[in-house]
Amino acid sequence: ASPSPPPPSAPPSPPSASPSPSPPPPMLPGEAQVLASSFSLEIGTSRRQRALAVVDLGAIEAAVIESLSGGDPPLTVTPDQTTLEDLGDGKVRVIIVQAAGGPTVEDITAAAEQPTFLTSMAEQLDDTVDFDSLPATVTVVVAPPLPSASPFPPPTTAPPPE
Repeated sequence: ASPSPPPPSAPPSPPSASPSPSPPPPMLPGEAQVLASSFSLEIGTSRRQRALAVVDLGAIEAAVIESLSGGDPPLTVTPDQTTLEDLGDGKVRVIIVQAAGGPTVEDITAAAEQPTFLTSMAEQLDDTVDFDSLPATVTVVVAPPLPSASPFPPPTTAPPPE
């Protein structure tokens, strides 16, 4: 059976009456705007064709955290503060939000700008690493953390409580 066209009684959706760009969507309850350090890395331009490269975000995240902790001054950043996005073609966007009691976003951005940061990243990943976009301080919207009785999430294999 081939799909039939929509019934003629369904009116087409009206065009938008507003020619101006729409404002950003409203934030959901509990969401907040926070400062973050953001930069894009270009990884592996030397040893393999970037178009065919598989980006290991876990290894890159670990290398970012290790490279910041090995800087001068050393900065402690956790995976909870770090978001990575595969941009394709060997490029990865890194966003690190400020955490209570941790280094400031400005400190994180400044540390990422140090030449030793890219050198350490390259050593950790055993590949070439360059900036695709330089570190900058930006504002991002974050969702609230899920309430939890313990600082660690429960194991996913545990049955739900009765």
